[in-house]
Amino acid sequence: MKVQHIRLMADYGAFPLWGRYGGLSPEDLPLSAELVARLERWGDRYGAELGPEFEWKSEEARVAFIAEGRQLHALVSRELGDLYEITYVNDY
Repeated sequence: MKVQHIRLMADYGAFPLWGRYGGLSPEDLPLSAELVARLERWGDRYGAELGPEFEWKSEEARVAFIAEGRQLHALVSRELGDLYEITYVNDY
């Protein structure tokens, strides 16, 4: 069986899961409503806490964003299972 590759990556105004050819919609994947809401909040934080020159408002905001992304990576991987390979790319 073929494994689908998905990137967990925040971007301005977009749901933070991406397939090979672009953004994915929450309806495209078998994710719980709770996890979808958490992913949406995390994605919204990216635009709210990152300045126009891609600088974080504070070091604490950057560290918290990365930590939440890592937690979401684990949760998405667990919910989607072995048919998906999830890569987290916002670790900066």
